[in-house]
Amino acid sequence: MPKNPKIILASGAAVFVVLVMALAGWKWAHGAYNGIDLAYFSQAVWNTAHLRPFAFTIHPGLTLGDHAEWVLVLLALPYAVLPHPLLLVFIQAGALAAGALAVHRIAARPLPSGWALGAALGYLFLPTIGGAALFEFHALALAVPLLLFAADAFLEKRFFRFLIFLAAALLVREDVALVAAMFGIIAAMERRPLRWILAPLVLSAGWFVAMLLVIKQFSVGGGFKFFAYYGWLWPFDLGVFVRHLLRLTQLEFLLALLMPVLFLPLLRPKWLLLSLPGWLLLALSSSGAGAGLLGTHYALLLIPGFVLATLDGLAWARQAVPLQRILPGTHRERVIALVLATAVIFSAVALGPFVRGAVIVATSPKNAALPQALALVPPEASVAASARFLPHLAQRSELYALHYLMLGTTQFAEAPYDVPAPEFLLYDESDLLAWHANFPTLGWTRDRYRPGFARLRALIDRGGYGVVFRDGGMTLWQRGAPRPQLTGAPEGKREGAPGIRIVALREPSFCPGRAGICPLLVFTSDDVRGDDLLLRFYENKTAPRLMTFGVVPTFSWAANIPITVPVTVLSPDVSGPVSLELVSAEGDLILDPLGTAAVSWREVRAQGPAVTFTPSQLPAPSAAPAPDANP
Repeated sequence: MPKNPKIILASGAAVFVVLVMALAGWKWAHGAYNGIDLAYFSQAVWNTAHLRPFAFTIHPGLTLGDHAEWVLVLLALPYAVLPHPLLLVFIQAGALAAGALAVHRIAARPLPSGWALGAALGYLFLPTIGGAALFEFHALALAVPLLLFAADAFLEKRFFRFLIFLAAALLVREDVALVAAMFGIIAAMERRPLRWILAPLVLSAGWFVAMLLVIKQFSVGGGFKFFAYYGWLWPFDLGVFVRHLLRLTQLEFLLALLMPVLFLPLLRPKWLLLSLPGWLLLALSSSGAGAGLLGTHYALLLIPGFVLATLDGLAWARQAVPLQRILPGTHRERVIALVLATAVIFSAVALGPFVRGAVIVATSPKNAALPQALALVPPEASVAASARFLPHLAQRSELYALHYLMLGTTQFAEAPYDVPAPEFLLYDESDLLAWHANFPTLGWTRDRYRPGFARLRALIDRGGYGVVFRDGGMTLWQRGAPRPQLTGAPEGKREGAPGIRIVALREPSFCPGRAGICPLLVFTSDDVRGDDLLLRFYENKTAPRLMTFGVVPTFSWAANIPITVPVTVLSPDVSGPVSLELVSAEGDLILDPLGTAAVSWREVRAQGPAVTFTPSQLPAPSAAPAPDANP
């Protein structure tokens, strides 16, 4: 038996929190919280701390129109003292780490002390726990320890303590009630007194219905918008339903969930009833359950039941008659411990965020342009920004999501996104590439993607926006700022793709705020192309990178109208050669090990020969401010 197991457990929990916050700090410094949710909660909690409960502008209305997350009121108290989005990440990591204490208490009943300690430490490094801790912030993470402590009280048959933790968990989010209700089913299976059966069933069902009515009252669309995930179920088709559940990605999800614990939950599956609602919510959604969801908050509702079933299965395996015959005595204990520890450690390394995230940290350069761009936006200014910048700008009363502004609608096309013209517009190349890969594939964005750029350009024209900063793939527009226009005759003409000529120029005035080289490319199309093309470039013979054409994508080009594109992604000290070519590209939006959204390009096809130039040899035409310049 280990000495001072509580100290060891507390140390393990502290290590978990330190690792999470170290990687979270790196994500913050690199603008890698680009999933919108951290910004969503940060603005809502910041407003609540300023006595505007549940208010936010990233989505119109109140957060109660999305989810009934009453726990945000409690989060506003520490946020009023230390108003920073990373505080929410710290609270999230601490809450998930606190779940280890409940796991230890539960495991200590059927298992020896050393095994219970190992189980609690193993919980901390499950890929789902680490992934959820790093993937943005979600109030749902706070439900995990509360449900685990409710299960602890349930096992001890402490009824009122059980109800207190269950009621606290219900305050986190409305769908927690679906998990809480399953305690009543399990109580019925165990033939417990009627109060153990009815209390969780009635409390959870009543709360769930009441919260759906609250959400409907505050929803801008007049209903629970996340029902959109399940619209494919009606009209019901049994064949489609079965094929959906048997998709390979659904199997991958279950395998990735169960492999780290060697499928122990299947030996004693009773507690998996707690996980059933969470699994159904994922499996029956239009996209289904996939292994990638295990690194997000979406899988958190499965964790309490999964952990309890794992502990039950482990206790059974230690006493299983077949194993006793094969491995007698202490040998059996050691083999089981060694095999299980190997599986947990391997999964933590291969599937978890810490080791794989450390590789990203060690190999990714810092983008110095991020703090420069953010410093130009005053704290009280209204701003519409792409996802990468939203958490950094969340502590203000007027913050808008640029992708909703571009699409002209809120999430799932629930309602028009009618917001006042902000003082600043800020976007990043990585976010625009994500639009390019993702929006043409989603049902509610597919038809709005191409018209959305015309909507953005109209906003820029009406508001008289001009670029005040452009560097590192980032572009900041300000209302009323001057807009340079190319006035000299283009030189250095090269033939590019059929119907498109590329002129490579050098013009610093198109890149305010940038030090060093700012090559400017001018494209002219002899015909109107319907393709959504990207620009692929090779700098100093390095690996190719892709960039968009900003708010003027190729499908919006008119015949023989010059399109100016400042290539700000080139390094200031690049000496060449630089090769450029137009390409069509298709990709998928994925999450990297740190929970950052990125595009995985699966097919990139050149649309003509490349153009090669040396930046130091580019001509520099004159430029002058003009209100009608190309963005």
